[in-house]
Amino acid sequence: MTTHPGPMPSPSPSETAHRRRGRGRAWALGASGLALLGACVWGVVAALGTYGSHDRPELVDSPPVIDALEAPCAAVRTAAAAVDAAAPPPERAARLTSVVTAIDGLTASVSGLPADQVEADDPTRLWVSDWETLGARITDYSAALTDGAPAELDTPVTADGFTVVARMDVAAPPGCEVPAVLVALDPTPPPAPSTGS
Repeated sequence: MTTHPGPMPSPSPSETAHRRRGRGRAWALGASGLALLGACVWGVVAALGTYGSHDRPELVDSPPVIDALEAPCAAVRTAAAAVDAAAPPPERAARLTSVVTAIDGLTASVSGLPADQVEADDPTRLWVSDWETLGARITDYSAALTDGAPAELDTPVTADGFTVVARMDVAAPPGCEVPAVLVALDPTPPPAPSTGS
């Protein structure tokens, strides 16, 4: 036969107060933890929002600029694809004249945009200037070919002595890099900067 000890004695007032303080501390600690977690999440979202919406200074990435460049970049690619490095000099010169015409169209497409759209995209002006410089060098090379003079393309360089093509290709929107056939016209191109890999 089992005996029941009877009802449990009620806790003393000090035990009740201690239990309440323990629960209160747990709630306070939990609320503090949630507040800290919320602040961390807010900070990450704010940082990502700021980073995700900023203009990457090395890229031509403004939608209006990219839209304006789509057709001219395709024209440069098409004109460059018709260049045959083994063709007779007069034919090469004629093909290169078409490339320069396409480059002129590329630079004009950016010049036709509102200044604030171009200025809002950090590298655009320099990138267009690089294309203008490359176009001028191709024009000189083409003229030398037409005149029957020995000719090599003199690839422009940056202030630190590297090929301007590397800077152009880093900044270029997709599909608007300098075509390889144009780079190959310089048999001794300037060095490209090290990628530090």
